[in-house]
Amino acid sequence: METQAWLAVGVGVMAVMSGFYGGLKWLVKTILLELRPNGGQSLRDEVDRQSRRLDMLYVLLQKDGSFD
Repeated sequence: METQAWLAVGVGVMAVMSGFYGGLKWLVKTILLELRPNGGQSLRDEVDRQSRRLDMLYVLLQKDGSFD
């Protein structure tokens, strides 16, 4: 192979790797945004709401005497 062909292969590989890196960076950023509370729409907010509901249910069951 000539130098020009090797250079073209190197540039092609770098382009593919850059695209992969950009996609992976976007994916990680999107996932991390879901794990940060944002006022009601994130996965973290839903987990916090379910935790509070479970705590309230536990307190109600303790008051009722059904759960010790």
